[in-house]
Amino acid sequence: MQFLSPLVQKKIFLYQKKLITPMLMWTGIRLIEDSSVKTEMIVPLTWRTINSWKTMFFAGIAAGVDITGGFACLELAQQNNVGILYKDMNIKFLRRVDSDLNLICNDIEKIHACAQDAIDTNTRQNVVVDVRGYCYKYSKEKPVISASLTLSMKIIQ
Repeated sequence: MQFLSPLVQKKIFLYQKKLITPMLMWTGIRLIEDSSVKTEMIVPLTWRTINSWKTMFFAGIAAGVDITGGFACLELAQQNNVGILYKDMNIKFLRRVDSDLNLICNDIEKIHACAQDAIDTNTRQNVVVDVRGYCYKYSKEKPVISASLTLSMKIIQ
């Protein structure tokens, strides 16, 4: 797959994860950007993710926060047989999510360092990951959600 751009390769990798995780397929989460600095994904507001108040279901938001926060270490974990799970998740709703939700994680370097520590020391490592959600329809500066997750990684024996 050398002829494909790195972003296209990451999108194919995300699609493979969607095939084994029905909630990701159902919500239609898409990868916008994945770099060494930031991961950005979008959860579209569609008939699958909207509730009777015309806002996004909590499950769609949680699935988006989950994959956005953990996407940075998925490939590294798969290559090195590292197990990944969340110990906790705290989502603060700052405004109604009533349009497409762009989720951004800027803790990529911190996540990679923690994953490398788990590989090097063969012990469980934890890192707190922050994810912000924006409805660009209204504002690109003010987040509508703020999430904090504790990502736990350990080599699988």
